[in-house]
Amino acid sequence: MRVQARAVPDLYGVYRVAGRRRYRGHEPGDEFTARIDREAERRAIERGDIELLERIVPELEGGSYTLPRGWLSADSDLLRETQGLARRKG
Repeated sequence: MRVQARAVPDLYGVYRVAGRRRYRGHEPGDEFTARIDREAERRAIERGDIELLERIVPELEGGSYTLPRGWLSADSDLLRETQGLARRKG
């Protein structure tokens, strides 16, 4: 039996070091942005080492990105395939 893994987006957060000792190089009272494994985050919060101030879920807004130069040149196989798909759907 094969177990399928489900995609879980990376979660980032803004944290404050709440304890009396440093946390991952940050001094008590410091605020920092990081991606921390969910279980490690849970344990650190339960111990009182850090506080989660804000959850950040990275996302792209439409039109906020570009493809690398040459990826969609006139002779690109990818361009021909996507144009063919557009014709079939339309």
